Amino acid sequence: MDRLLQQVTELAVLPHVVFKVLELSGNEDYPTATMEQAITVDPGFSSRLLRVANSSYYALPRKVQSIREAITCLGFRAVRQLAMTVGVFDVFIGKNDADSLRRRAWWRHAVDTAVCCRWL
Repeated sequence: MDRLLQQVTELAVLPHVVFKVLELSGNEDYPTATMEQAITVDPGFSSRLLRVANSSYYALPRKVQSIREAITCLGFRAVRQLAMTVGVFDVFIGKNDADSLRRRAWWRHAVDTAVCCRWL
């Protein structure tokens, strides 16, 4: 599976999965299994979640190998942030028309502003 994930750089994410993750993550009373079921139907989001969980940013002591483990390690808030990022970012990728370029510039400005605000 690792070799397969390395060969595929990006998989499209289904929008309804992003909305479901946002809905579930807004209420931590939902069990992790419910969130896991919502995520596993989408290979694109699943692979991104595992990639993020195994990134050096989180520096976990061992490799995360399941969606449930990734949710548990990262928490609902981080999974929600990833869903929002993926949901918005997928709108801008791979398009080069004038509107898409303006949206990308707006997105970049928004990210830069958020980073500055967080730093302050």
